[in-house]
Amino acid sequence: MKELTQKDIDQAALVGAQKLNLKLRDGSEITVTIRCIKTSEAETFLDAAMEETKALEMVVVEPEDFDPDVLEDESYDQLVEANLSLNFTRAQSIFEKRLQRSEQTGLGIKQVAATAEKFFQKFVPASASSPAKAESKS
Repeated sequence: MKELTQKDIDQAALVGAQKLNLKLRDGSEITVTIRCIKTSEAETFLDAAMEETKALEMVVVEPEDFDPDVLEDESYDQLVEANLSLNFTRAQSIFEKRLQRSEQTGLGIKQVAATAEKFFQKFVPASASSPAKAESKS
């Protein structure tokens, strides 16, 4: 996890955060604070969302030395779900609004379309994406 400053923690409080009481594998408990992503982080968050640990690294602000691998499985799932609930819909909404603005103005549509294709390819099974790529090359 990245080293956090007091400014990071203060920012989390400013933009919104959620505290979770989670169980560790040794039976003890820990309070973990996750923050809302900033608007400027939407695309990065969507890229990281499929890799849960990377997504958690973006949003866990307390404790600083947090390691999600020490959580019980149920607590880990609770943390991932809370992160998605807090941030995925927001990130998706920001991205969709950017796409709508680009469609209305015609500005940056190639960049937005390329980013959208890259993002949505993560949800396509590997076997389904291969024929589409083969067809587009012919």
